[in-house]
Amino acid sequence: MNRSVWHRTRPVFPMLILLAHARFALFATMQLVIQLFVVPMFAADVVAQPDNAAHTRVAIVDGSWHINDEITYRGSSAEGLLLNVRMVNATFEDTNPKTCPDGFNPNQNTDHFLRQIPDYIDHGIRAFTLCLQGGLPGYEGAVNSAFNADGWLQDSYLHRVRRVIQACDLRGVVVILGCYYQRQDQILKDEQAVRAGVVNVARWIADNGFTNVMLEVANEYAHPGFDHSILKSHQGEAELITLAQHAAPGLLVSASGMGNGKLADEVAAASDFLLIHFNGTKVDDIPERIADLRKHGKPIVCNEDDKVADAGEKAARTCIANGASWGFMQNQVNQYFPLEFNGVADDVIVYRQLKSLAAPNENAAAITPFDGLGVLRHGSLPGQYLRWRGVVFDPSGGAFTIDVSESRGKSRSVRWLDVGEGIFRVAGLVSGGDLAKHFVSPFASPAVIHLIDVDNSSEFGIVR
Repeated sequence: MNRSVWHRTRPVFPMLILLAHARFALFATMQLVIQLFVVPMFAADVVAQPDNAAHTRVAIVDGSWHINDEITYRGSSAEGLLLNVRMVNATFEDTNPKTCPDGFNPNQNTDHFLRQIPDYIDHGIRAFTLCLQGGLPGYEGAVNSAFNADGWLQDSYLHRVRRVIQACDLRGVVVILGCYYQRQDQILKDEQAVRAGVVNVARWIADNGFTNVMLEVANEYAHPGFDHSILKSHQGEAELITLAQHAAPGLLVSASGMGNGKLADEVAAASDFLLIHFNGTKVDDIPERIADLRKHGKPIVCNEDDKVADAGEKAARTCIANGASWGFMQNQVNQYFPLEFNGVADDVIVYRQLKSLAAPNENAAAITPFDGLGVLRHGSLPGQYLRWRGVVFDPSGGAFTIDVSESRGKSRSVRWLDVGEGIFRVAGLVSGGDLAKHFVSPFASPAVIHLIDVDNSSEFGIVR
């Protein structure tokens, strides 16, 4: 045996033994580190995450909105309604490098909105409208869509939407989630992709257990900015609504009409609730628009009105007075670049009014029912009131809560009179049987509300 060879190879075996011991020691050390530090950190992170159980459930009960089995805004002028704000660009992105504003970060934009949610809630908001294709950002050419050409959904976009939905769920707030927006439906290659997209969104909502989400198939579906005819026709929109309902049974589905406050019968019949826009509607025409939709017997929700300041305040008050939910769109702040979310500072006048409409009627005292009617009113407000055969008068205007429990089975036509101007305004029908029906005067001046028994046309009130 060559001793020189043995001399060179002799150290190999001890070396292998040493390496084996070293590898074992390293493995044991790694296990110890994982047990002492990594596992506890991971466990702590799991505990800190919100659970997947839904905290907020939205429902329609006897024509009124309920959240977690409680009627919304109990004891307020907005009882049973859903005050909402359009925040479609809270999850915005623009993948077109030619148009995307320099330095814009979609995730940071969503962060800014999430930080302001508590302030919006404090001022009466109980629903936000989002959209998987956003809204006009104040410039043309943006590519903003959660859909690809085949109608499949993109995880990166859904991540931001999910964050908002979950934040709202934890705070008892509803999300009206839109699918399609004009200027963006062209991303989908054909009508079959449009159908697939609606089904995919409905199933995504159901699969994630989002019980605080309602679906708006298309924003202003008749808008000429849509390319696919299925999104522009009454029949096509009704078909898409039905597809979503079948894909996710129990999901509340609708589609919004144009800014004139109207909705086609075919779409209204297919919808679970009626979505309308008042952008192009004069405040004085709002009661008539709402009255025209009452024949469908479904909750009426305006989820887009761009009137601001005093005009927005008046629109909100008028809409609530006529028994429909109102939605604010401050597009100059929340939708057009640079996107901002400032809570009540978006429009102090409007949010102050919304908070007032959502607040319970404090210091209210029951008045003995008269002719099947009773009156509750703010005890803190000055002035007197007069009741006579279905007439209630308040010299300060404001809100009335009327006990119509003794009028069960009767319908009454609601009519307002501006005492100072001598102007009458019809505000639809109200059914008897409830302990408290809430009405908000559309006038700031002294007002009379007259509930006329439609079964007895000879009953007319007189204020002396």
